[in-house]
Amino acid sequence: MKIRVENLTREAFWKVYRLGCTEHLLVHTFRNHPDFLQELSPVVESR
Repeated sequence: MKIRVENLTREAFWKVYRLGCTEHLLVHTFRNHPDFLQELSPVVESR
């Protein structure tokens, strides 16, 4: 799930403000921080 959220973020912001994007790196950094609480970070998945 972690990788899919990062990929979704990359696709959503790719070339929106500039060539490429860095928003997915923020998601990666936040999720790997020791203070990150998984239970407070729900993700809705549509099928």
